[in-house]
Amino acid sequence: MLNAQWQEIGTSTDLNIYMGTGNYADPQLFLRKGQHTLKLYSFDVISIQTKIKVNSGAWQNFNITTGAMNGISFVPDYNNLAMGKKHTLTVQLTQVNGTYETHTYDFYIVPPAQRRFKDTVGNIMILWQGGAQNLDDPFLIVEGFDPKDNTNPATEDYPEGYYAIASTLFNEARTKGADVLLMNYNDGGISLAENAIYVQNAVRYLNQIKTGISKIKLAGLSMGG
Repeated sequence: MLNAQWQEIGTSTDLNIYMGTGNYADPQLFLRKGQHTLKLYSFDVISIQTKIKVNSGAWQNFNITTGAMNGISFVPDYNNLAMGKKHTLTVQLTQVNGTYETHTYDFYIVPPAQRRFKDTVGNIMILWQGGAQNLDDPFLIVEGFDPKDNTNPATEDYPEGYYAIASTLFNEARTKGADVLLMNYNDGGISLAENAIYVQNAVRYLNQIKTGISKIKLAGLSMGG
Protein backbone atom coordinates (compact mmCIF):
# COMPACT_ATOMS: atom_id res chain seq x y z
CA MET A 1 0.00 0.00 0.00
CA LEU A 2 3.01 2.32 -0.27
CA ASN A 3 1.48 3.79 -3.44
CA ALA A 4 -1.66 4.77 -1.50
CA GLN A 5 -4.05 7.03 -3.40
CA TRP A 6 -5.33 10.33 -1.98
CA GLN A 7 -8.81 11.78 -2.25
CA GLU A 8 -10.74 14.69 -0.78
CA ILE A 9 -13.21 13.98 2.01
CA GLY A 10 -15.64 16.20 3.93
CA THR A 11 -14.66 18.50 6.77
CA SER A 12 -17.32 17.22 9.21
CA THR A 13 -15.69 14.87 11.72
CA ASP A 14 -16.94 12.61 14.51
CA LEU A 15 -14.63 12.47 17.52
CA ASN A 16 -15.13 9.26 19.53
CA ILE A 17 -14.57 9.63 23.29
CA TYR A 18 -14.61 6.62 25.60
CA MET A 19 -16.11 7.05 29.07
CA GLY A 20 -15.79 4.34 31.68
CA THR A 21 -13.54 2.44 34.04
CA GLY A 22 -9.98 1.52 33.27
CA ASN A 23 -6.87 3.43 32.33
CA TYR A 24 -8.59 5.91 30.08
CA ALA A 25 -7.59 9.36 31.27
CA ASP A 26 -10.04 12.10 30.35
CA PRO A 27 -8.23 13.74 27.45
CA GLN A 28 -7.72 17.22 26.16
CA LEU A 29 -9.77 17.86 23.04
CA PHE A 30 -8.97 20.10 20.08
CA LEU A 31 -12.03 20.84 17.98
CA ARG A 32 -12.40 22.55 14.63
CA LYS A 33 -15.05 25.23 14.98
CA GLY A 34 -18.39 24.02 13.66
CA GLN A 35 -16.95 20.79 12.24
CA HIS A 36 -16.52 18.36 15.13
CA THR A 37 -19.32 16.29 16.64
CA LEU A 38 -18.46 14.54 19.90
CA LYS A 39 -19.46 10.88 20.17
CA LEU A 40 -19.47 9.93 23.87
CA TYR A 41 -19.79 6.23 24.61
CA SER A 42 -19.09 3.60 27.26
CA PHE A 43 -18.91 -0.18 27.14
CA ASP A 44 -19.28 -0.76 30.85
CA VAL A 45 -21.47 1.98 32.37
CA ILE A 46 -25.24 1.59 32.06
CA SER A 47 -26.68 5.05 32.57
CA ILE A 48 -30.32 5.95 33.11
CA GLN A 49 -29.51 9.63 32.66
CA THR A 50 -26.60 11.52 31.19
CA LYS A 51 -26.04 15.22 31.81
CA ILE A 52 -23.61 17.42 29.90
CA LYS A 53 -22.57 21.01 30.44
CA VAL A 54 -19.97 23.32 28.90
CA ASN A 55 -18.00 25.62 31.20
CA SER A 56 -20.39 26.98 33.85
CA GLY A 57 -23.46 26.70 31.64
CA ALA A 58 -26.67 24.82 32.35
CA TRP A 59 -26.85 21.04 32.34
CA GLN A 60 -28.36 19.39 29.27
CA ASN A 61 -30.13 16.08 29.91
CA PHE A 62 -29.85 13.02 27.69
CA ASN A 63 -32.23 10.25 28.77
CA ILE A 64 -30.65 7.42 26.84
CA THR A 65 -28.54 4.44 27.76
CA THR A 66 -24.90 4.76 26.82
CA GLY A 67 -23.21 1.77 25.31
CA ALA A 68 -20.99 0.49 22.58
CA MET A 69 -23.70 0.83 19.94
CA ASN A 70 -25.67 3.87 21.10
CA GLY A 71 -23.43 6.60 22.40
CA ILE A 72 -24.40 10.25 22.72
CA SER A 73 -23.83 12.74 19.93
CA PHE A 74 -23.06 16.22 21.25
CA VAL A 75 -22.24 19.39 19.33
CA PRO A 76 -20.91 22.31 21.39
CA ASP A 77 -22.38 25.76 20.83
CA TYR A 78 -19.39 26.91 18.80
CA ASN A 79 -20.78 30.43 18.31
CA ASN A 80 -20.39 31.13 22.03
CA LEU A 81 -16.96 29.56 22.49
CA ALA A 82 -13.85 31.68 21.95
CA MET A 83 -10.95 30.24 20.02
CA GLY A 84 -7.58 29.96 21.74
CA LYS A 85 -9.03 29.65 25.25
CA LYS A 86 -9.49 26.61 27.45
CA HIS A 87 -13.07 25.39 27.86
CA THR A 88 -14.43 22.59 30.00
CA LEU A 89 -16.88 19.85 29.07
CA THR A 90 -18.39 17.97 32.02
CA VAL A 91 -20.30 14.71 31.57
CA GLN A 92 -22.20 13.09 34.45
CA LEU A 93 -23.48 9.52 34.14
CA THR A 94 -26.19 8.51 36.63
CA GLN A 95 -26.35 4.74 37.01
CA VAL A 96 -29.27 2.44 37.84
CA ASN A 97 -28.27 2.16 41.53
CA GLY A 98 -28.33 5.95 41.94
CA THR A 99 -24.59 6.50 41.94
CA TYR A 100 -22.93 8.61 39.30
CA GLU A 101 -19.55 9.22 37.80
CA THR A 102 -18.24 12.41 36.28
CA HIS A 103 -15.83 12.91 33.40
CA THR A 104 -14.26 16.30 32.70
CA TYR A 105 -12.57 17.25 29.44
CA ASP A 106 -10.58 20.40 28.74
CA PHE A 107 -11.03 21.47 25.15
CA TYR A 108 -9.85 24.15 22.76
CA ILE A 109 -11.39 25.53 19.58
CA VAL A 110 -9.28 25.99 16.44
CA PRO A 111 -10.41 27.60 13.17
CA PRO A 112 -12.53 25.54 10.78
CA ALA A 113 -10.66 23.80 7.99
CA GLN A 114 -11.49 24.42 4.36
CA ARG A 115 -10.65 20.95 3.03
CA ARG A 116 -9.63 17.48 4.23
CA PHE A 117 -7.85 14.68 2.40
CA LYS A 118 -7.31 10.99 3.15
CA ASP A 119 -5.34 8.25 1.41
CA THR A 120 -6.26 4.59 1.09
CA VAL A 121 -4.04 3.69 4.07
CA GLY A 122 -5.68 6.22 6.40
CA ASN A 123 -3.16 9.06 6.44
CA ILE A 124 -4.89 12.44 6.78
CA MET A 125 -4.15 15.98 5.58
CA ILE A 126 -6.18 18.98 6.76
CA LEU A 127 -6.07 22.30 4.92
CA TRP A 128 -6.46 25.71 6.53
CA GLN A 129 -6.65 28.04 3.56
CA GLY A 130 -4.71 31.28 3.37
CA GLY A 131 -5.05 34.10 0.88
CA ALA A 132 -7.73 34.50 -1.76
CA GLN A 133 -6.83 31.61 -4.07
CA ASN A 134 -7.57 27.93 -3.52
CA LEU A 135 -4.45 26.00 -2.58
CA ASP A 136 -2.01 28.16 -4.54
CA ASP A 137 0.74 28.34 -1.88
CA PRO A 138 0.88 24.98 -0.01
CA PHE A 139 2.79 24.76 3.28
CA LEU A 140 2.76 21.10 4.40
CA ILE A 141 3.73 20.24 7.98
CA VAL A 142 4.20 16.53 8.81
CA GLU A 143 3.90 15.08 12.30
CA GLY A 144 6.86 13.40 14.00
CA PHE A 145 7.41 9.86 15.25
CA ASP A 146 4.16 9.01 17.03
CA PRO A 147 4.03 5.35 18.15
CA LYS A 148 1.01 5.95 20.38
CA ASP A 149 -0.84 7.96 17.72
CA ASN A 150 -1.56 10.54 20.37
CA THR A 151 -1.67 13.74 18.33
CA ASN A 152 -5.06 14.04 20.01
CA PRO A 153 -5.29 11.84 23.11
CA ALA A 154 -8.99 11.21 22.53
CA THR A 155 -8.42 9.28 19.36
CA GLU A 156 -5.88 8.52 16.66
CA ASP A 157 -6.76 11.63 14.68
CA TYR A 158 -5.88 14.65 13.92
CA PRO A 159 -3.54 17.65 13.73
CA GLU A 160 -5.81 20.16 15.53
CA GLY A 161 -3.61 19.93 18.61
CA TYR A 162 -0.63 21.06 16.57
CA TYR A 163 -2.64 23.95 15.18
CA ALA A 164 -3.63 25.04 18.70
CA ILE A 165 -0.03 24.91 19.94
CA ALA A 166 1.37 26.81 16.94
CA SER A 167 -1.67 28.99 16.20
CA THR A 168 0.36 32.22 16.20
CA LEU A 169 2.69 30.84 13.52
CA PHE A 170 -0.04 29.28 11.41
CA ASN A 171 -2.41 32.26 11.61
CA GLU A 172 0.40 34.60 10.60
CA ALA A 173 1.38 32.31 7.71
CA ARG A 174 -2.22 32.27 6.50
CA THR A 175 -2.47 36.08 6.59
CA LYS A 176 0.56 36.12 4.28
CA GLY A 177 -1.17 33.78 1.84
CA ALA A 178 0.21 30.38 2.87
CA ASP A 179 -2.15 27.41 2.69
CA VAL A 180 -1.38 25.46 5.86
CA LEU A 181 -1.73 21.68 5.62
CA LEU A 182 -1.10 19.40 8.60
CA MET A 183 -0.51 15.71 7.92
CA ASN A 184 -1.20 12.98 10.44
CA TYR A 185 0.00 9.42 9.87
CA ASN A 186 -2.40 6.53 10.13
CA ASP A 187 0.36 4.72 12.04
CA GLY A 188 2.97 7.06 13.46
CA GLY A 189 4.97 4.20 14.92
CA ILE A 190 6.03 2.34 11.79
CA SER A 191 9.33 2.82 9.97
CA LEU A 192 10.15 6.47 9.34
CA ALA A 193 11.30 5.43 5.86
CA GLU A 194 7.89 3.91 5.12
CA ASN A 195 6.02 6.98 6.34
CA ALA A 196 8.39 9.11 4.25
CA ILE A 197 7.02 7.35 1.16
CA TYR A 198 3.50 8.32 2.23
CA VAL A 199 4.70 11.92 2.50
CA GLN A 200 6.11 11.70 -1.03
CA ASN A 201 2.72 10.44 -2.22
CA ALA A 202 1.05 13.37 -0.47
CA VAL A 203 3.40 15.87 -2.14
CA ARG A 204 2.69 14.34 -5.57
CA TYR A 205 -1.05 14.62 -4.91
CA LEU A 206 -0.76 18.24 -3.82
CA ASN A 207 1.21 19.02 -6.97
CA GLN A 208 -1.67 17.59 -8.99
CA ILE A 209 -4.42 19.63 -7.30
CA LYS A 210 -2.72 22.90 -6.36
CA THR A 211 -3.14 26.04 -8.42
CA GLY A 212 -0.54 28.62 -9.34
CA ILE A 213 3.21 28.19 -9.70
CA SER A 214 4.36 28.29 -6.05
CA LYS A 215 6.38 25.27 -4.96
CA ILE A 216 5.26 23.22 -1.97
CA LYS A 217 6.94 24.19 1.28
CA LEU A 218 7.56 21.13 3.47
CA ALA A 219 8.37 20.96 7.19
CA GLY A 220 8.59 18.02 9.59
CA LEU A 221 7.99 18.09 13.35
CA SER A 222 10.63 16.45 15.53
CA MET A 223 11.67 13.16 13.90
CA GLY A 224 9.21 13.90 11.11
CA GLY A 225 11.86 16.19 9.69
